[in-house]
Amino acid sequence: MCIICQEDKADNLHNVSIENMGAQFKAIGQQTARVRQSNVVVSSDLLTAVAEDTKYHLPCLSHAKREIERAKRQHPKDDIKFAQLVSDVEILDMVETEINKSTHESVLYMNDIEKCYVCLLEANGFTLPDYPRYKAYLKQLMLDNIPDVHFTRPLDKTKPEQVLSTKAKESLLAPGLVNDPSKLREDVKVLLKAAKILRKDIANAPLWKFQGTFDNYEPPALLQLFCNHAIQGLHDVKTTSRAESMNQSASVLAQHFVCAYKTDRQVTYGTKHGNVAFKHRTETPLNVGLALDVHKNTRSKCLVEKLGQLDLSVPYKKVMEIETDIANSVLSG
Repeated sequence: MCIICQEDKADNLHNVSIENMGAQFKAIGQQTARVRQSNVVVSSDLLTAVAEDTKYHLPCLSHAKREIERAKRQHPKDDIKFAQLVSDVEILDMVETEINKSTHESVLYMNDIEKCYVCLLEANGFTLPDYPRYKAYLKQLMLDNIPDVHFTRPLDKTKPEQVLSTKAKESLLAPGLVNDPSKLREDVKVLLKAAKILRKDIANAPLWKFQGTFDNYEPPALLQLFCNHAIQGLHDVKTTSRAESMNQSASVLAQHFVCAYKTDRQVTYGTKHGNVAFKHRTETPLNVGLALDVHKNTRSKCLVEKLGQLDLSVPYKKVMEIETDIANSVLSG
């Protein structure tokens, strides 16, 4: 009788005559006891030692092995599905609870969510791959199941993607902690274009030289307009004194721009010595008047030169030339 099918068919019966074959039958019996849904029927005496004078059909043995392998493949898949389903529900509940807090601190990071999800899978009996990667899966899972969820990527590429609610996102956007990269790029383009326009306006402005008075100075028009708007915006100033104060501040700022301006040739010129500074040639009422007033009150060459290094005054040599011209004019008059 075949020990597998339990049928007494004398044809094609084989004897269990070697220990290895007996071990195979013992393994089949053990697997069949564990895998309850298998259709294989094996006598309980195979769970003991190697059977003597045991017979089997070769097709029955092959069929038993196939059934055992099929059962082993099918049932773990169901367990894996259940483990992942439980882990999905748990991670969704955790994320939704956390991001619905009302403070901006309720911001999660995809790296942390992925680590937590992997721990849940492991705890629920899920067999993890060697290199678990679930960020894309988790992102789609949250988008499909959490109505109030947003994903933002910081400008710093070293930081992970953030997961937050609408309230938390608005709270972050308010102080400018999260920026829209596309909008930022457009703003930078506008600033670079404005800088190009202002440089052209300064370069085309007529050079001013001190000739005994400061009243004949006209700052570059577009530069003056830019400085006015940068200081006061587009608002109307209500009082005359405040308007004059802001106009003076804008004029000083514009003149400082003119003093600090460097031509394209100056910027790109390669000097033989690395410590050679730019030569100051532009004059404005700001740098001439400040240099003359400081030298008049302090008689300090060092202080005038220090102001010159900050583009706030003409060089000390120029101060001496102007004072000499003024003295000669007084004597000749």
